[in-house]
Amino acid sequence: MNLILRKTVPAVIFIINTAFVISNFGLSMYMVIILCLCFLLCSAANSTVHEAGHFVFGKITGYILFYINIGFLTLYKDNNDKLRLKLTPETKYRCIMYPSKDKKQVTFYITQAVS
Repeated sequence: MNLILRKTVPAVIFIINTAFVISNFGLSMYMVIILCLCFLLCSAANSTVHEAGHFVFGKITGYILFYINIGFLTLYKDNNDKLRLKLTPETKYRCIMYPSKDKKQVTFYITQAVS
């Protein structure tokens, strides 16, 4: 949890400093903070939808899940092929899957998430 705070606190300080600088140009400091937070939330939502697209189309085409990271969460398969969820110390957006023995639709999996 300390690593999460070490990554989050500088971002919050950066947003507040940016708000002070931009507020000198006529925008309200609170408006700038709200805009920065909206940008961060929209960016996280876009990355989540993008990785979910890889996951969904990977499953459709027969790929096998290795792991998927969305923000601070990781969904992976353990040794017993059970899905597990764990909290990771870094913010990552990734979907790692590998093809089954049938490799016919590799291009479809790679090109589907163009968002």
